[in-house]
Parts: sequence; C-alpha cells; structure tokens
Amino acid sequence: MIFNETGPYYNAMDRDYVANRGTEPVNDYAPETQIEGAPVPAPLFDVNELGQTVTEGRQFGTFIQSVQAAIRAGAGTVELATQMAGTDRGVGAEAYGKEAREDLRELAKANEIKFTGVHSPTQVGNLSGYLDPNRGFSWEQRKFFLDEVKRAINFLADISPTGGAVVVHTGEYQRPISEQPWARDPENPDRFMFKGYDEEPFTTVMPLVDKRTGHVIQQVRKNQVVPRAVWNRYSEANKDLFGKHGGKSYYDANGHIVQPEDYVDYEGNWMPREQRVPMYDRERNRFVVEEQEWDDFVKEAEEINAEFMKEHGRQPVGDDLVTPEEAFLRATTETQKRISEGWAGIYAHDMDKDFERVEKLKKVLAFYEKLEKNIPEDEKWRLARQVREFGGVLEEFVPPDTKYPTEIIKENIHSLKDRIFNHREAVVGQTQSAMDQDILQKNAVSAWKYAQKESIKSYAEAAIYAMDQTKERRLEKPVFVSPENLFPEMGWGTHPEELRDLVKWARKEMEDRLVKERNFSQDGAKKAAEEHIKATFDFQHMGMWWKHFEPKYPGEPEDERKKRFDGWYLKEVKKLVDEGLIGNLHVVDGMGGAHHHLPPGQGVFPIRTVLEYMKSKGYTGSLASEAWEEGPARQLTKYWEYMGAYSRPTGLVGPVAPGGPQRWSDVFQSYFGKTYPPNYIFGAYAPSNDWTLWSQVPME
Repeated sequence: MIFNETGPYYNAMDRDYVANRGTEPVNDYAPETQIEGAPVPAPLFDVNELGQTVTEGRQFGTFIQSVQAAIRAGAGTVELATQMAGTDRGVGAEAYGKEAREDLRELAKANEIKFTGVHSPTQVGNLSGYLDPNRGFSWEQRKFFLDEVKRAINFLADISPTGGAVVVHTGEYQRPISEQPWARDPENPDRFMFKGYDEEPFTTVMPLVDKRTGHVIQQVRKNQVVPRAVWNRYSEANKDLFGKHGGKSYYDANGHIVQPEDYVDYEGNWMPREQRVPMYDRERNRFVVEEQEWDDFVKEAEEINAEFMKEHGRQPVGDDLVTPEEAFLRATTETQKRISEGWAGIYAHDMDKDFERVEKLKKVLAFYEKLEKNIPEDEKWRLARQVREFGGVLEEFVPPDTKYPTEIIKENIHSLKDRIFNHREAVVGQTQSAMDQDILQKNAVSAWKYAQKESIKSYAEAAIYAMDQTKERRLEKPVFVSPENLFPEMGWGTHPEELRDLVKWARKEMEDRLVKERNFSQDGAKKAAEEHIKATFDFQHMGMWWKHFEPKYPGEPEDERKKRFDGWYLKEVKKLVDEGLIGNLHVVDGMGGAHHHLPPGQGVFPIRTVLEYMKSKGYTGSLASEAWEEGPARQLTKYWEYMGAYSRPTGLVGPVAPGGPQRWSDVFQSYFGKTYPPNYIFGAYAPSNDWTLWSQVPME
C-alpha cells in the first residue's frame, strides 16, 4: 500500500478528497539516522523488513493461501510455521511437492517478499531425545525430531534463495529452576532470583540416567534422607587418634602424611576415598551410622571435585564434574557394593579347606571300599558305626542309625559338595552384584549432562546438513539452524544463559567435526559454524521469566520489581547480541508471565529498548511478528506503527507528498490525522446540499 506517491489518494467513492495531515508526529523513536529533507525521523526498521509468521492447517489453509493473505496484508517478509505431519490433513514440510514449492518460490518473487525462515513443528520440543522425567531419553525420539528439522531445512532451501532460519523450540530436558547457577542473586548468593515454585529448592527431584542408554536409573529428591556409615577420618570425632596427634599433620606407618579430615584406617594410616572404612564406636561396640541429607551430598560432591582439582590441576568439567545427585548415587551404590563384597567374603571363607576335605575323604573312601570288599560278611559288623541324627535330650528318644564307613564318608562328601556349590553360587552372585553396583556408579550421570551432550550433537549434525543444502542449492545466503528460547518450564535451553551455551557449544561441536571429518581449516570451520547456527530470540517467551522472578524483599513494590526485571531482561539480551548469537527475532509482547501474543507496545516488556540496542549494533537478521492475539488486522499494522515504519517502503522510487513520509500512526485507525473518530461527517466526505436520496428522504 502506497500513500501520497503521486498525488491525492482516492477511494472509489471519494470526491476531491484531500487529507488533513494535522500536526507532525512526535519523535519518540530515538533513531540513529534521518532521511534527507524529511521532517519525520527514520524508522527503527523499515516496513519491508517487517513481516510475520504464518502457519497452515484446517483453520488457515495451505501455505499458498496463508502466504497470500500475508502479502495482501502488506508483509514484506514471511516465516512459515509447519505442523507435524499426521496432526491434520495435508500439513508438514513434505506435504508440499515440487510444484507447490515452485509456486511458493514464484509467489515470493512476484510479490517481492522474502521467506526468512521455516519453523519446525511445535511438537519438536528438543533435540536431546528427551521423553519425560520417568523414562528419560530415547535415541529413536532424537532421530525422529532431528529428521523433522532436516525436512524443514530441505523445505526452506527449496523455496528461499536467500536461505534463512530453521527454528527449533528448546526444552532439552526438564530441570529445576532453583538448582541452576543463574537462579541465585549475583549480589547475594543466599537469595534466589528465580524459582520454579516456593517448595522447589527443598523438594525438587534430580534424575540420574544411564549414559549407555539414556534411561532413568534413579530420581533423587532433595528432602530424601539416607542412613549411611560415618567414615573414619582424622577428625575430632575420632577422639583417640585426634588426641594422640593433637590435630596436627603426621606421617603414618607407610610414610604418608595425614592431614586433618583425611580418611584413615583403624590404625591411623591414610586411606584413599575408594577404600575408606566406617567409624567404629568402641564404647558401644558398633559401627557408626547416621542419617544424611542433601547438604551432606553437596559437601561430598564439592570434596570429590576438590580432590580432582588437586590431582589434575584443573577444574572438573563434563563427566569429571561430580554433582550432588551423583554423590548421592555413589553413596547408595557404595553401600550395596560393600554389602555384596562382604557376603561374598563370608561365603568364600574356608571354601579352599572344603575342597581339601573332599579330596581327603575321597582317599579314605577308596580305602574303606577296598576294606569292605575284602572282609567276610560275618565280620563286617565290626566296621559299622552308630550315627546319631539328633543330639541333646532327643538322643534318649531317637535311637542312632548303624552305618558302614563308606556310607558315612559318602554322605559327608555329598554334604561338602552341596555346601561348596551353594557357597560358590552365593559368592558369584554377590560378586556380580558388587560389580553391577560398580558399573552402575561409573555409568550414572545427571540428566543434564546426558541431555546437553545429545542436544549439542544433534544441533551440530543439523547445522552441517544445513550447510550442505546451502552449497548444493547455491543459495545466496545460508540456511541456519536456530534454537528458540521457549517457556521457562520447558527446561534447559529456555533461559538466556542456557540459550547462549547451547549455541556456543553447538558451534564448537560443528567446528570440531568439520576440522576432523571434512578437513576444514580451523578458521573456515569456525566461520561455517557461526553462519549455520544462530539463535531465534522470542521477546514474549523471555518475558515469561517474570512469573519466576523473585521479590528482592518481602513486600517489594511491583514497579520496583518490574524495573529490576527489565534491567535483567536487557542485560541478558545484550550478552546474546554482543556475542553475535542472534539471527532471527520473534517480535511479540505480553502483559506478564502467561503465554500470549500481543502486538509490540501493547504489553509491558522492554521491546523498544532491546530493538534500539540491536539496531545500534548493526543487527541485520530477520524480524517476524507473532502478535496474532488481537487478530490479523493488528498483527502487522500495530507492529509497523510500533517500529515507526513509513506507510510506504523507503526504497520505492517516486515523489513523496509534501511534508515527508507518513507514519502508520497517521493513517492506521485515524481520521484525517486524528486518532479518534469525529462526531459528525465533514470535509469531502460530507454530502452537498443539492444531493438527495432517490427516495427523497432527508438525510439526518
């Protein structure tokens, strides 16, 4: 739509209409530049840069139809949001064949718009393979979602010669908000800045998975209490040893220096963690066992990590870093392992002597078999022995049996063999159980470790595929994979710090793969990774963190809390912008922490401040309005008005009416420069005095 390009703009029923411009609009956009000779300041973003997201399905039709509707509304750019195949008839990237894709490409070319991206189906909520808290992760699920992303990459490469974003919702696994490092107030680590809910810091569940399968092994609840042995240390609790050395360091019998709090055996010799023994209470003649809580395992994890730092000279990361929930599992598996090893030792005790006894009895048996064979029958009674089955008082009531030596010896051999068999099975079973606990401990990892590895691997794989498609189709600009910050409750990747890590780590993974597998130079691989992995930032999803933003003190006024939140909001976005991580924007507003889609400026989030900062930093990525909450009529027009866009693209050739280009606020929902309707008809719209209805009925 172009207003005042070559003269007055006429409606079909207008008569010599001349618009009353009214006063010039107030410059509240703080732009960096001005159009030469124009009294109106340059817009934050031009109208041909501002587009919208469209979708498909029974309500919206095919993309051919929804894109045409966007074009008629005036969109300069369009992002396509695909639906999952099978959820409705004829939806999904692969529901569009060669001719349909060609139609979309020609439709964009003919109307001079750009497809800036394709949104993978919203059902694709992660690329880690995450199923749910009880089942954990699935390789099949990861592949299923990754294939869906690759379909979107193919689709975009077919319809857009200028590439764009393939958007993927992040929610790589559900994690407790209060347990994350960014959840604490940096000025006061004892205070939470974010919490999922009030009870979360005390009752949250921390899942552990088997890194070989991704299946959940155990879910550790923070308020869970575990009875556990108190380990023997050189500490004040070990009164005799501590008193003997006065709490000072000493050398043990093996020449090892023992420091306070080191593990020691019952003779005061230093012991490694793996061989530590429980404390023995001599007065009560028992080993000391006590209840341990979450904080005890936090301390144990810190201790293990400190030992790693001391041994390796670096901070533990990844699998080397032990978390409190992993320390909890180690505690339980260690106990079970020691029980199994103890029983195995008991059952194995004297088994070697039983084998020797069997061999001796076999020799004795051979002797008596020969003796009984050669002795006359009437003399055999001399060899018979009385065998009592019962002892004690029962001997008086139950007479003894009379058996020959060979019979008695055979019974003893049989009994010994049975005992050896049973003990052998018990020893093997207990040994296997101890080994199982050891294997479980080595392969159990916190869910977040597994999820991050799988997600990073998937994003790198998808980005390499996008790079290949960009080259094969000879696109003008790259297709890039674009993780989008989703709702806070959806899990890892939704917080801006997590989004930063996801993009940076996925880029590093892609870079390493290209160097190793494709013979890229380090610089070439880094450049490719930066081109093909960029974040999509959703303003409203970011705003949903408001509902988890904790008051600084009880009764903090809402406006003060909101001011602090806006400061945090801007600070976090600046980090993403300054590191060059954002390549796509979903410009949408909201009134609070719920999930809604309002036009920018109709909500409460600091969108303008963020956009002005991004503009000042030279942001050149795409922008799409997802503000469909108030209907399609306002999805674009209120968006353009908010951006200070002119009512015609600045790149068009042709004369501009006196007074310079108009803002959307001058023409949208306005009456001759006023933003409220008149009380009566005036100007060129008013009928002349000599005009009457054909019915001769007077006008009122």
